This record gives sequence, C-alpha cells and structure tokens, in this order.
Amino acid sequence: MELYIEYVILDNVLIDIYILSMMRWTMSLRPNRYRRLAFFAISIISALIVPYVYLYANSVLILYKLFAFLLMTLVLKKYRSIGEYIIHIFVSILFTSLIAGLCYGILIGFGLKTQNNALFIFDTELPMSIVILVLYGVMWLIKMCIVYIYKNIKKQKYLYNIELIDNGQKVKAIGYYDSGNCVENSNNGVSIVSINLFQKLHNDISIVDLLSGKENIMLKNMKYISIDSIGGSKKYLSCMIDAIRINDITIHNPYLAITYKDFGNFDVILHKDILGGIK
Repeated sequence: MELYIEYVILDNVLIDIYILSMMRWTMSLRPNRYRRLAFFAISIISALIVPYVYLYANSVLILYKLFAFLLMTLVLKKYRSIGEYIIHIFVSILFTSLIAGLCYGILIGFGLKTQNNALFIFDTELPMSIVILVLYGVMWLIKMCIVYIYKNIKKQKYLYNIELIDNGQKVKAIGYYDSGNCVENSNNGVSIVSINLFQKLHNDISIVDLLSGKENIMLKNMKYISIDSIGGSKKYLSCMIDAIRINDITIHNPYLAITYKDFGNFDVILHKDILGGIK
C-alpha cells in the first residue's frame, strides 16, 4: 500500500489547527505549547496508523478512531470534571466531522478524484490539504460575517433616534449609548457629536473657526476640554445646547463636545448618564 506520509501530516495539521481555532472561539480553549504539540503528535501518529487498521483490523476501525479522539482531547487541558471532558470530546468530534463532511461534499460536488490522501485535478496530483485550505477560507469568511452581524445586532440595541435643539434650530440624528463615555465638563456629563452634525445645527459657524479654536464663537458655556483616548489627550470644543430629545423625552441644557470626525452609522456618542430612566 502506497502512503503519502507528507500529505497525511499536512492534512492532519491543517485539520487540527481548524479544530483548535474553532474550540478556542466556541469553548475559550487555550492549551499551552506542550499540550498543542501533544495534540498534533497524537493526531498525526494515529492518522498514519489508520490505513493499516483499515486493511488488517477493519472491524475495530471506529473504536480506534474514537480512542484517538479521547487521547487528543485529553491532552488539551486539565478538566475539572468528567462532564467537561465529555463535552470537549463531543465538540472536537463535531468540528472534525464538519470539516470532513465539507471536504467530502466538495469532492463529490466537483467530481474530483482522490487516492491515498492525494487529490487529482486535471491529471495533476495535489495534497488533499488544498481542499482544506479552501474550506478554511470559506469558514473564515462565514465567521467574519457572523461576527459582523452579531456586532451590528448588538450595537442596534444601543442606538436611539435623537434630536438636537439649540437657538430655535433642530436637527435629527442617531445617538449611540456608550457606557464607557465618562467625559465631563464642570461635573456635567458630555456627549460627543460629529463635526458634520454640529454644523447642521449651527450652520452660521465656520468649520475653520471650530478647527482653529477661535474664542469668540457665540456658543453657550463654550470652553475647550481635554479628552483622553488611546492616542493620547486632545482638546475638544465643548458647549451647552438648549436640549436633546430622546424617545420623546427632552433633556434640557446638555453639554456636547465636538469631534472632528464621523462615527459611521451614528452621529452622537451619548454620555453614560444621559439615559437615566429612558428606554
């Protein structure tokens, strides 16, 4: 029997990386370097023996594979209970079956020929890992889509239709409630507004004056305050406006700080205390 050892090793390493990455994502599993090496070693050695078990002891093939999974899962971490160990075994087998089933589906769907861990495309012999790498790309794309959708669904819970009111001018906007916004001006909470939205509210004020820090701009309680961020501390123009309406509730004399950028799908970062009693 001809066995492509390098193909077996490459295929199993890629599958094992997939299993570990998925278990890290779903089970928060983070084995150390030695546990990962033991996991890879058991997987590769057992995979090299599988063809011989298939030929000479086919009746125990399923038991042999199950035993390999038991060992591979056992070395990944120190389990607190037998129940936790069984759950990790189940998840490990589930992810392995998933990628194996997807590979088989691709082979059948495209009518690709295989032999001894080798894949034949246009009469060219390639390792089966080519299919696995394609699956990695697809699974990564699906994962990124799920994360993106989840983040946006979560963010929607904190988005509010709001209206800024000052000097008789009104402008509708989307406010994002951020519990991490602790900015204050003279012990008053400060919401952060994009410069584009602020100009809609005060179209009589030049953006040049705002950017240059001109002191004679006619705004209530205007002053420049420091806001700390990852990039360091910066000065922002802060002022008071007449009101903010959120869900038909009016908050009088709130403070705003103007940032010189847009936020994307919202216009204002609401202060953490501004939503007291508002749902």
